[in-house]
Amino acid sequence: MNIHVNTDPFPFLIIEDLYTEDELTLIWQELDYYQSNSYILNANTNPSLSEDGKERTKKQGNFVDNVFQKREYSNILCLSRKLFQPGLIVNSDHIKEWKYLRPDIDHSLLSYYDDGAYYLPHHDNTVVSIISWLWKEPKRFEGGDFVFEDYKLTINCKHNSAVAFPGTTLHGVTPITMEDQYKDEGLGRYSLSHFLNFV
Repeated sequence: MNIHVNTDPFPFLIIEDLYTEDELTLIWQELDYYQSNSYILNANTNPSLSEDGKERTKKQGNFVDNVFQKREYSNILCLSRKLFQPGLIVNSDHIKEWKYLRPDIDHSLLSYYDDGAYYLPHHDNTVVSIISWLWKEPKRFEGGDFVFEDYKLTINCKHNSAVAFPGTTLHGVTPITMEDQYKDEGLGRYSLSHFLNFV
């Protein structure tokens, strides 16, 4: 993993090369299973509306914790535990504000963005949110970048990377566009969001 520390204009981490090739193989086995059983990704995970009445998000998704009776049955949930190793985000040595972070609960939301999908700027009800991005190479879509609205800061998403930030920071995802032959084929943008809170 390659870690990039940012403290200006607020504390956040960018983590590149998050998973090894062997780990990615296991993760794609699970993601392909979800695509072949599309009802799993069609759970209504955020039906709320924005102030102007527009749907806050257009995407597919489900909490992976709800799919499996035990976390150890999920490749995604097991392999993503590496994000919680001491000194990375939890008890972070990189960002002093997170030095004593000891989350007692996390929930993991898998989202899939196909053509026309987006997420309007919103706040998470979390202490820290960690969001990782995956897609099949070669990349078959445009957009899907991560935006911190209040700071006019755009993170150009990279495959197999993640961002960790204070969940109350306003953030969103720009719309995805795809050519017709790539739509509805599982060739869009996947993200896994870990929501860290305290009991």
